Amino acid sequence: MSNAEEHLSWCLDKEQIEFDSPNEMLAEDYLDKAREALEVANLLEENKHYDWSVTASYYARYFALTALLRRCGFNVENHSCAITLFEFAFVEDGELDRELLESIRKGKSDRVEKQYGITRTPDTTAEKQRKEAIDFVTEVTGYLQGISQNVVEEVREKVERLE
Repeated sequence: MSNAEEHLSWCLDKEQIEFDSPNEMLAEDYLDKAREALEVANLLEENKHYDWSVTASYYARYFALTALLRRCGFNVENHSCAITLFEFAFVEDGELDRELLESIRKGKSDRVEKQYGITRTPDTTAEKQRKEAIDFVTEVTGYLQGISQNVVEEVREKVERLE
């Protein structure tokens, strides 16, 4: 059993992942939130609020990830479980690029450090995080536009086998 499978089994056991009906409209609502978070990250960066720009950049990614998971019928509020589900269902089999996984992991780590720590973010880090968030949201949005019902069903079955 891989680390991702082990963590997902824990998430499922602790009811951190709920199975729901696949929902295209809810996915689109989360993509709207992702785009809004990108706008906020840009405004914060322009106003030299770099720590908060990093946070908004992470949430842009997280909302795009949530859109993908909701489209497949998963309700996941635990960020670590959502990221591991993304790895297991979309990255391990090559559906989406591993760089996206690394981007959201780094974004989460930076967000936690900036929200709870006192180290200030340099402007270059905020800009890099925002650009990576744009790439993440763009990639996931494009993927969602072409996702088939068969892929949705395959992803759900793959996760259900872990229960």
